[in-house]
Amino acid sequence: MTVTGSPSGTLPNGTLIPADAVGQTHLYWPRGLHCSLFPRAEIVREGYELSGGVCNRWGQTIVTGYHYDAGVNDASDATPTGGYRPDVPIAIQWDTPLPNAGSYPVQLTLDLQTTYDNGAVRTSTMSGTVGVTVIYSAVGQ
Repeated sequence: MTVTGSPSGTLPNGTLIPADAVGQTHLYWPRGLHCSLFPRAEIVREGYELSGGVCNRWGQTIVTGYHYDAGVNDASDATPTGGYRPDVPIAIQWDTPLPNAGSYPVQLTLDLQTTYDNGAVRTSTMSGTVGVTVIYSAVGQ
């Protein structure tokens, strides 16, 4: 599994950028544009249980919450460090692109719950960073 994020926001012309169900490990976001970042987990292979060396139970994993470690954030309603429900986005904004296309790190720890087809439930956590490169918006005439 990998920690990812899915951004959402509204462009200056009113166009909505909707969050998608699958996040990314690295994002490019316009300078000064308010972002609602939804933490996600990329599940490469779902959990399973073995009995006698044979896989007999498959799991379904969901994000039940997350902890956000606040970093650089220029948003007036910036999300502080803390624990949140999975449907609560991080309010974040970056006004300064970093030199050499550097990335701002968004530190997350996801709370995960895997439910197996026999009803067994396992919980775990996973930490990671979503990198965000701030870009200038295109200027047109």
